[in-house]
Amino acid sequence: LIEHEVVEIFLAEAPDDLALSPDPDEVMAVRWVRFQDLAAQVARRPHEFTPWLRVYLAEHRDTIFGPLAIA
Repeated sequence: LIEHEVVEIFLAEAPDDLALSPDPDEVMAVRWVRFQDLAAQVARRPHEFTPWLRVYLAEHRDTIFGPLAIA
């Protein structure tokens, strides 16, 4: 995969009951998940996640997620 663009990733803490309403033309599904659970799910079932998420976790995990990546 080669692409030349800036990708912004925002991390925030939010209450478990925060309602999300993404554009259905852009997002198939959302769910709240802890970082370690996400990493484990991507490792077990990579085909269920976007290629870019897999790249970010594999190559930029510590830079993007910092302390969450080692928690």
